[in-house]
Amino acid sequence: MKKNEIVTLRRELDRTDGRILSLLKDRMRVAARVKRAKRQLGVGIYDPRREQILLRRLTRKGSRELPPARIRAIFGEILSASRSVGGAIRIAYPRPELSDSHWVGVSTFGSSASFLACTGKTGVYRALTGGKADYGVVPLRPDASPLRRKGIKTLKRVTWNDRGQRTSFLIIGRDHPARPASRDRK
Repeated sequence: MKKNEIVTLRRELDRTDGRILSLLKDRMRVAARVKRAKRQLGVGIYDPRREQILLRRLTRKGSRELPPARIRAIFGEILSASRSVGGAIRIAYPRPELSDSHWVGVSTFGSSASFLACTGKTGVYRALTGGKADYGVVPLRPDASPLRRKGIKTLKRVTWNDRGQRTSFLIIGRDHPARPASRDRK
């Protein structure tokens, strides 16, 4: 292969990157509109079922050059950026930073989210109910009772495998996201 062939291929990559960026900007504009609509309806931004359906549909279109694991990684970050349009969503987790709880949060919400280290599960619950966090990640011990906290609901259960040790975590959110005040109220 000659050097000028590499230059030509790089130009083609540059044009492709420009098209990808243009499509991502379009996606972010639509995502901002969806986020506004969800807030007006008092619906949470994170919808694990919707994301699971989307990722399943996209990974079916994988190829040798773009296998399902890469598609999940790429679109996981695109979804993270989409959820964070207009401001990062805030994720509470029990300390310490870089703990399994923290990594489950990063793996679930992506790098565009903002993370808040709290003192234990109680700190996570307080951050949620106090409005300092939008969602939380808490470990679920096998002997623990199911989560029952007023104003908090379980959105998803995640199993994390760290060096052969499997641990379950709950992704939680406020039960009733704040609804905007109605202008029609008397």
